[in-house]
Amino acid sequence: MVKHVNQFPSDTECMRFIATISDKELLKKCHQCMEIIVKAKDRQAAEANKNASILLEELESEKVKDFEGYSEEILLVNHFTPKTPHGIDITIGSSICRLGDGMGF
Repeated sequence: MVKHVNQFPSDTECMRFIATISDKELLKKCHQCMEIIVKAKDRQAAEANKNASILLEELESEKVKDFEGYSEEILLVNHFTPKTPHGIDITIGSSICRLGDGMGF
């Protein structure tokens, strides 16, 4: 049954229910059920943590791939003029990128 459940009762809810039971045999079975529920919740949490770790690794891998693409462009920077009348010129490949208007540099 624990394989078909998405959400389990909290430990507090289980204990509250168990506190109302006076029959010893039923009490024993409820404690066994609570143990099963706790183990199933632990397994579910472990699986969720594993999946979250996998997702984070995939996101990190994508960031690295994106950065590798930018690093190739950065390596193409072959000219830097610190100060011109029109700002800072940076040549990237065959493109010129002009930053600012030269004021305050």
